[in-house]
Order: sequence, then structure tokens, then C-alpha cells
Amino acid sequence: GYFLFSEKQENVVLRLDNLAHTVYFRASGCREPTDAKCSSRKEPGSNGLAVDPFSKRLLLCEHGERQISRMEKFGSKTVISSHYNGQRLNSPNDIVISPNFDIVFTDPIDGLQFKTNKNNDKNEIGFQGIYRVPKKVLKNLKASNSSSILAKQPIDNQETILLSNNISMPHGVAFSKDYKNLYVSNHDEDDAKWYQFDVAWDVDDGDENSSSSTKKRKKKKKKKKKRKGGISEYEYTKAEVEASNDFTLTNMKVFYDAENLRKLCLDRFNNVKSKCNGQPDGMAIDKHGNLFLTGPGGVHIFKPDGTRIGSMWTGMKMTNVAFGYDLLFLISKNKILRTTSYSSPIIET
Repeated sequence: GYFLFSEKQENVVLRLDNLAHTVYFRASGCREPTDAKCSSRKEPGSNGLAVDPFSKRLLLCEHGERQISRMEKFGSKTVISSHYNGQRLNSPNDIVISPNFDIVFTDPIDGLQFKTNKNNDKNEIGFQGIYRVPKKVLKNLKASNSSSILAKQPIDNQETILLSNNISMPHGVAFSKDYKNLYVSNHDEDDAKWYQFDVAWDVDDGDENSSSSTKKRKKKKKKKKKRKGGISEYEYTKAEVEASNDFTLTNMKVFYDAENLRKLCLDRFNNVKSKCNGQPDGMAIDKHGNLFLTGPGGVHIFKPDGTRIGSMWTGMKMTNVAFGYDLLFLISKNKILRTTSYSSPIIET
């Protein structure tokens, strides 16, 4: 196998085999000639990557073109999402396939910046959101034969669904192992935290004409046991979640404050601030449900209940973390570190 990662500044996706890396493909997030002004952007390339669960093709968050796309055979791309309510997306950052095979992505403004800090692209939407694209879009997506896809017109406008706009600068995103929570990192230095949402899955069969089925399912929910303290909780099964066609996010709360880690980092590195730079960014979940979070000074590991297990202190500004077979990859702006991992990811690769 091999490891793919985006180089945003250089507008390429790189392939890492053992200790050597090669260009996997170019123009990963911005293509010339377009109106995207690729050479003038700070970060024109792709950012987050994922794999389409149906076609097994690569999905990309494109900064320069401000869209989510799928890479087709021979290098063409098909746009999945480019607009919300008729307004262009900002610059999709991270992407994850939900347990029911929807796409979930974050859309901060990082990729709107130009090198001169002048004439930055406009945040048309007016906020930085978390979105969902239903799995039916991927299932029905027809591949484009064009090598240059422009997104001047709304693409599947009705199928880009806002989940939340309550986080000021959402970056990394991941689902919990038990399907009940969504974790999102806030890259905002004024609110450097990781947040947690409850996920409410629609586990009805989706047949509007079958009222009896819905009633039975609701009755079944009421029979579920209660947790201590009298709070009812529905235990979703894997089959129910995978069959679900809809979900919403509720009960947003702080999972952990990154400034607590910054204090620990400064203590460890004798108050050298350059060793403790970085805000909450990429994340990964292992098979035990533990969270691996990039943040000040390294990668930090937490149990699902928020208990800190420990940290891998690198003294660098970390941007992402990912599992690959028996390895754990730690990504910074100009380095990729790897170490042996004893915790495989939730989904085997």
C-alpha cells in the first residue's frame, strides 16, 4: 500500500512509498486557466482526502476551486459540491465518510487568502460551516470526461446540507466509534478547542407510506434501557446507521480546550513558544474509540470521555494525523513522521 497526502502550497497530491515520495497528480485543488488565480493563492491545492465508499475513487477538498470533487480515471474530476444556497463554498478543509456513507466536510476560509493579503476571495456564504452530502449523490454521480471542471454554477445545490455553523473556524472532523458523536476541531486562535456533537440518526425505514413501521420503531425506542440518572439513550445498531438516510447534530459542547495543552507544552519545552505553536486541526479515531488530535506542540490522545491518555510531543506545528496499516503518520507543514501503531483505525484500509 501507499500513503497519499496533499501539499496545499504546491497544488499537488503526493504519494509516499516506504521513505520515498512522488507526485501522484498535479493541479489537485486549482487548475489553470481558470478564474481561480492559482499562482496567486497561498494554498491553492487540495486539503482533506477521502475514498468514495462506492466507486473507491479519491475524494478531494479543493481550496482553489472551492469545491468537493471526485477524481476519475485518467485524471478528470467530477464536482460533488460547490455551492450552498446559491453561494460558493469557502475552501473545503477536511472530509470524512459518515457511518451511513454520507460525505461530511468542513468549510473554513483558509483557502480564500492570496499571497499579497489583498483582494482575497469573498466569503459569499457569510460563515464557516459543517456540511453533509447524502450518499445518494455519490451513488448516482456520473463521471465527467472533462479534464477541467469549472464550478461557476451551483452543483447539486439542494444536496449540500448545512449541519452546523456554530464553530468559528471548523477544521478536522471525525465520527466516534459508536456512531453517537461527531468531533470537530476549531482552528480559531481565539477559541482553540475541540467540540463534540451528539448525532441523531433517522433510523426509520424511510418509507413515508409505511406508518406502521415508523410506529413500531418509535415504540421500540421507548423500551430501551435508561442510563444512570434517568437519561434515556437509544443504542443504534450498525445496520440501522448504515441504512439511515438522514442525521442531525445536537447538543454541541466543548470536548477539550487546547490552551490546557499549550500550558503543558510550554512547561515541557522550557517556555519556548515556537515549540508550542499550532491550533486544533486534523484528527483520527482508533479501533478503541480513542481520539488522536493534532494541536499545540504535537499529537494528543484522549479517551472518548475526554480523559487525556498522553501526548506525542514533537515541538512542531502539527496539521494532521492518520493511520495506515500498522503505522501512525504525523504530518506537519514540512515533515511527515511515522511510528509503529498498536491501535488500528476503525475502518480497515
